[in-house]
Amino acid sequence: MIPTPPFQDLTDALITARQGLRKHVQVLVDQLPAGGFYLALGHSLGLPEETVAPMEAPLSSHMAKHPEGNYYATLFTRRDLAKAAASQAGWKTDDGPIETVPVAARNALYYALKLIANNDNIDGLLINPYHETGVQLGGYEVQCLFEYKAVPWVGYAFSTPMGPEESMEVRPADMSSAPDFTEAVEAFISIRPYISGYDMVALFNEQRDIEPYLAINLHTTKPETDYPEMAQSLMNNLQGKVPAPGYIEVLFNQEFSGVF
Repeated sequence: MIPTPPFQDLTDALITARQGLRKHVQVLVDQLPAGGFYLALGHSLGLPEETVAPMEAPLSSHMAKHPEGNYYATLFTRRDLAKAAASQAGWKTDDGPIETVPVAARNALYYALKLIANNDNIDGLLINPYHETGVQLGGYEVQCLFEYKAVPWVGYAFSTPMGPEESMEVRPADMSSAPDFTEAVEAFISIRPYISGYDMVALFNEQRDIEPYLAINLHTTKPETDYPEMAQSLMNNLQGKVPAPGYIEVLFNQEFSGVF
């Protein structure tokens, strides 16, 4: 069901979600059905401010350019944030002052998804760009918001301290379908007599991870001061060989009680 205006202000929920854990994103997801976003229009719809855009309206909104060159769709949780961003970026509506339009949150997310899917130079979505509450999301994260599904925002969760209630699921990893990976690891170890062996595990923290990921635990007599260089050397050897989801954590001398 599409909410009726005035829409719920999602700014506080976005600030919470910015912490990145699944439970934080859930706060935003829970408020989306009653919430809305604002678009900073490239072309006027001829509507009075605060008039909700009709479903069939030909929306045209401003993109934000990333320093690396590509663009991001933009949405705003409040009209004043949209206008402040327009002032900073020099955006106009047609050739005049910036116009904004409120859109129900799910409709706005659908609009952003279509922009991302249909334009190779649009990498994702920025909500509240040019503001301290701003977040940068990829297509998968936008899709999950559209589906009212809370997934961790991994890039933001990385900066959130581990809480006492969090736990890490550890299980042995089956590497039988990745012979190139195993061969590269064993070649790396074979010329380093100070590494006596290794364990492969899959790690998953429900609050921080979208899916389980690989970790390799090296058994070594080297001091901790040598760990960073060993980890980097191993990562260089494994370039292009790590199975999905494509990243791996390097651990040293960990004891996984009850796992092996």
